[in-house]
Amino acid sequence: MHRFREPLKWLILVLAGGSILLFSMALIFGGKIKELVVTEINRNLVVEVAVDDISFSFFSNFPFGSVTFHKVKVPEAEPFKTSGQMLSAEKITLLFNPLNIIKGKYELNKIKVTSANFNIQVDADGNTNYTVWKAKADSLSSEFSLKLNEVILDDVDVLYYNTSNNQDHSFVIKKGSLSGEFYRLEFSLRTRSDLYVQRLVVNSTSYITDKDCEVNLMIDVNSGADSYKFGKSKLHIEGLTADVSGTVTGKGDEGADIDLIISSESADIPSLVSVLPDQITNWSKNYAYQGSVNFNCRISGVASRTQIPVFGINFETFNLNINPKGTAYKVSELNASGFFTNRKSSTTPVEYLELNNFSAVLECKPVSGSC
Repeated sequence: MHRFREPLKWLILVLAGGSILLFSMALIFGGKIKELVVTEINRNLVVEVAVDDISFSFFSNFPFGSVTFHKVKVPEAEPFKTSGQMLSAEKITLLFNPLNIIKGKYELNKIKVTSANFNIQVDADGNTNYTVWKAKADSLSSEFSLKLNEVILDDVDVLYYNTSNNQDHSFVIKKGSLSGEFYRLEFSLRTRSDLYVQRLVVNSTSYITDKDCEVNLMIDVNSGADSYKFGKSKLHIEGLTADVSGTVTGKGDEGADIDLIISSESADIPSLVSVLPDQITNWSKNYAYQGSVNFNCRISGVASRTQIPVFGINFETFNLNINPKGTAYKVSELNASGFFTNRKSSTTPVEYLELNNFSAVLECKPVSGSC
């Protein structure tokens, strides 16, 4: 036992010394950092933020020094009067590099948002309730710098309603993170999030309702051009896993220009049908499905209050079974390739379905053909 006592003694001394050092640093720097952060925030906000308490610690988010705002309420920007709050949160924590703190440079690296509600609104004239930061923000003090590279979200409820382009989204971020050099106009954004999507509605078309989702996205962001390019991105929506690529470019009051490709191999048919727009799948609700499909879907065009993008999907099924609900009839072992679109062309704006070389069994008899 004696040979273990000496290392254990030194370990205890190191831990005790480190704790004393961190506690001392908190006493020395805590007041200065809290004062500096509050001053910078007040200088650059156009609304008055309500906060119950502000604390500083070197322990709670080690190895970062952290300033935590408790029970935060951020009111809506004028002229909005909906719920009155743009953001309410149990905690918002700002994390700083401790080495820079010792040098007297306070560099904000990360933000953690815990148990929060975002109410994000855009009216018919394009006015927003979230423009709470000054359009021409005052320059930061020489002591304070913004090198934000990660935002961590925990139990964050988001409501987004845009009257100008008829979008209505509601989802809960159970666990999520966004990383990238946010302080640059152009940067690569990486986001990993575990979500529960309550609704995702664009121009009265419902895309996803009451689904658990996981997103793992890599997006090249150009803030100046309001453009987003997807690469090496994946979506998991209950039983469906898909790759995502393409671009989304904002067009201001005119909505967004979308060119996205979503593809999957051996996707579960019921899972796929459950995430397609209601306008496309309403007819499918009278049928039960079993089987899998490979698909490549492209969504292209302007999404706005008056325009719906073109939705086209190439697919190939394997041993698919289809049973009209309430009947004994069943199409089994259906193998086919085909194409579906919600708008055949600008001159023929109708839904269009094409099946090629399909084969199946109906009432114990083989059928084949195309349509």
